[in-house]
Amino acid sequence: MYALASDFDNTLYFSDIEGYYKPKDISAIKKFQQEGHLFGLCTGRPFIGALEPTQGIINFDFYIVTTGACIYDKHFNKIYSQCIDRSLIKSIYETFKDHAICLVQGNGYLYVFNPLHQRESSEYLCVPTPDDIDTDLIYGISLMTPNDPLKSKWIASEINRLYGDQIIAYQNVDSVDVVKKGCSKGHGIQFVKEYFHLDKIAAIGDSYNDIPMLQTADEAFTFLSSPKDVQSEANYLVSSIEETIHWLCPQSK
Repeated sequence: MYALASDFDNTLYFSDIEGYYKPKDISAIKKFQQEGHLFGLCTGRPFIGALEPTQGIINFDFYIVTTGACIYDKHFNKIYSQCIDRSLIKSIYETFKDHAICLVQGNGYLYVFNPLHQRESSEYLCVPTPDDIDTDLIYGISLMTPNDPLKSKWIASEINRLYGDQIIAYQNVDSVDVVKKGCSKGHGIQFVKEYFHLDKIAAIGDSYNDIPMLQTADEAFTFLSSPKDVQSEANYLVSSIEETIHWLCPQSK
């Protein structure tokens, strides 16, 4: 038995105007699972942010969320977690609030501090400042930099320079994901491989924060459209999750 861990946004789920999944991907995933293999999620989203848009569509065998800071099994039991100290949340927010939209991932929700950026979703809670967050279970921070990958790169570099002894920042295309030092998508899939006693775990992702996952996987896949730095870490370039599954299980075509 082996597994495939997939990134969510722009790998499995494509967030155009309505957002959509590729029907052939979904069919291939279900057949992959029916053959006894595991299919799971590996995303920077918090658990509720991954669960809501997938319910009734895919039954994941595991959820690696918040860039590896939390891991859940298929029954939604938390099997791994690492928290960030509250003092760091406030410091990062104060340092970068003029450069990016700050979202704090904790207690199942995304906390936002500017009501102008609150969205119509049950995963968002708007609070005035980080001091008003009502939990110490803070797993990650996302700093959103829409359409500005250079700013994302700069913020990630600055966070790692200032706080790198305690946390780590990963650049995405239009955001920066911050988790406790030692957490990553790569560590997440290694944990899953050991926890479920898997023979092999493959991974597919499309962006910079997927690089640790691609480096750790036994077989790493990305897309022809992915950034060159991401492609260089993959074993194979594919057009879809369906093609990835057919490569892993030729008999399932």
